[in-house]
Amino acid sequence: MPMKNSRTQFATHEAKELHRIRSSFSFRFAVLLAESFRNPLKLILLPFTIPRELIFRKPKRLIPISINPNSIIIVGIDTRGKMWSERAMKLAIELQRFDSDLRICLLTTSGKILKDRVGKLLHYRIPRPRSVESGRRDWNLTCERLLSTIIHLQEASRVVFLGDYLYSGIRHSLNSAPPDIHLHWMNSGNNQIGLDKISVKSTTSIFEDAMSTNGIQSEISESTIQDHLNLRLDQNILAHLQLTSSALNLWEDSLEKAIKTSKIITASHKKYGFLSETIDIPRHIQPFHTPGFHFRIIDDEPDIISQVNKDRIPSIILRTERKLDKVSLKVLEELERFGAAIVIRKPKIVNVIDAIETLSDLEARKIMITNRSKTSSDVSQEISWSASMHSLVIGD
Repeated sequence: MPMKNSRTQFATHEAKELHRIRSSFSFRFAVLLAESFRNPLKLILLPFTIPRELIFRKPKRLIPISINPNSIIIVGIDTRGKMWSERAMKLAIELQRFDSDLRICLLTTSGKILKDRVGKLLHYRIPRPRSVESGRRDWNLTCERLLSTIIHLQEASRVVFLGDYLYSGIRHSLNSAPPDIHLHWMNSGNNQIGLDKISVKSTTSIFEDAMSTNGIQSEISESTIQDHLNLRLDQNILAHLQLTSSALNLWEDSLEKAIKTSKIITASHKKYGFLSETIDIPRHIQPFHTPGFHFRIIDDEPDIISQVNKDRIPSIILRTERKLDKVSLKVLEELERFGAAIVIRKPKIVNVIDAIETLSDLEARKIMITNRSKTSSDVSQEISWSASMHSLVIGD
């Protein structure tokens, strides 16, 4: 019974070429002649063995390699330094954070190995091209063998390469990969040199590190909402209230009874009929950029979610029947996971009262603010960056 080929047996270009040569008629005929000269008995039987071996016995065929649409390989190669390796690791973390179904494999020149966080991330290391004493040619051969093996072993559908030069080792590994694989090359100048030498589909882009912009906190007003409204709260609790019609239809009864029971003061840009005592916030004041609220009561409207907690004020987020985009869902997931917001899913009075009473307590608010500081400076911004990277290198 013939042995089944392993996924990596013919992964590299040289392995495929060697298989092609050994399967050719001329090579097989030469092997028969050589064996016949070494064994005279085989020489006598040569007229019979030639038809049997060369005509009726078919050479082993290469088994097509299947690809997994959720399997990607991220490669970061640095000639010097560690910029592309670190960017590759950050991209891997953020893509996995955004889409937990992805199976990601890293290949970098970094001395740091990224630990597997959720069981679907592997990290391989290769030396820098200039660190190999035997020269660039040997490095490219090592790169080709390693990357080709990883592609076939992981059944990758995409290779994302981060670096300024498309090395021949990477090109050769792609040329020996399954034809449906896709290369996305991210570099600092939208370089496309070398793409004409690969046979697979390819796209390029300039790497934009949108996560490095942390200037949002400068928008926060120095004046508090109490200053603007000339309030003296003493022992009272002030909550910022901002709800859309979708939330009102679902939460109006529960909110009205919970707020009146809790005896908190609410302030809003809008007038809500069920809360006649809500303080009106003047239009020129941006509540999300103005400190002084003890907490917020908002719904899951995406524009509101994108602004929540920019000034680190604790929030109660009321879920509606609205179908959220993936970015907004991830923001909610992150805020809830870190304990930086209270997300209520069922419009029950007791749930709203419990949340309001929790955030009416100073120590509870301090804990939530501390939890918020454990997240990134702007969760929405980072997840939006992850979403854009996901769309760019993987597709919607």
